[in-house]
Amino acid sequence: MAIVSALHMQCIHRLNATWSNLSSRDRHTFRKLSDLFSQEENFINLRSAVDNSRLPCIPYLGKF
Repeated sequence: MAIVSALHMQCIHRLNATWSNLSSRDRHTFRKLSDLFSQEENFINLRSAVDNSRLPCIPYLGKF
């Protein structure tokens, strides 16, 4: 979660040349992780992923 949050910082997000050099696979992975850790509706995507995961699972405790 910390890495995704850091990559969304304005100073990093503005690095257009760097972002354009990422492979489509890496961009897709970043979008999936961004959606998972989205703060919308109190992290509903993350909570849903933890609820639907197979046990044993170690959730991100900062959101519970």
